[in-house]
Amino acid sequence: MKYYNSVSLKKLLFSTILAVPMFFGYTQAQVLLMVEGISGAGKSTLCSMIAEHIPEAHIIPEPFDRWNNINEVGNLFEAYIKDKSRWGLTLQNYICLTFSQALHDAYIQHPDKEIFITDRSYFATLFVFGRMLFENSTITPIEWEILQEHCLWFMENALHQPDGFIFLQTQPATARARAIKRNRVLKASLNITYFENLHRLYTQWLVEKKNIHQSLEQVPVLIINGEVDFVHDDAARQNIVTQIEHFIAQIKEISDNL
Repeated sequence: MKYYNSVSLKKLLFSTILAVPMFFGYTQAQVLLMVEGISGAGKSTLCSMIAEHIPEAHIIPEPFDRWNNINEVGNLFEAYIKDKSRWGLTLQNYICLTFSQALHDAYIQHPDKEIFITDRSYFATLFVFGRMLFENSTITPIEWEILQEHCLWFMENALHQPDGFIFLQTQPATARARAIKRNRVLKASLNITYFENLHRLYTQWLVEKKNIHQSLEQVPVLIINGEVDFVHDDAARQNIVTQIEHFIAQIKEISDNL
């Protein structure tokens, strides 16, 4: 019997995928984009707009409901809010898992779709939310090491890698005001420092590309002005849709030339 190490096995797996295009619901022509932005930026609204104007795209929503109900046993997100130090690592690990599962399931269930777009991603767990928990000492250095190892393993072994990120860049004050307007009691209770820290970490990741995995350094990022009202302003909405369409076209062109 022939045995493979992890690198050889991964090469074998990908060679099989290339030989059988519909293996595990994967085709070479599919594009994976991930929408990112601070809380209150309007990511879910943007994803809904994309679904409306780009029908070939399948939106993968943030699996928030799963964090609120762990197999009818309890509410993990609620537990985290009550005791962040106790549940911070557990929540971030579970977020990483559920995002990965949602992505995997989408490719299996919608093999005909050309474009997959996620509402946030497990990358934010590592580069933004997990790092912020470590910086403010909500999780310990040991827990931070565990979270990094966990997330990096997912990143390095994921079958579906991002072709690009869409960064909805929104100022902290704007995002906080939107969160309050939506009557999200939790976010309304958070002070401006929380949003400022999110903004700083997202900027380091997606604009400055600091403290990130080397595999993401060359992944293109489309930065969209989140300050504009693309919900009520038709011109602003069409402008953003056009930007995203051009971004997708550029990514497809790069892929075709590889």
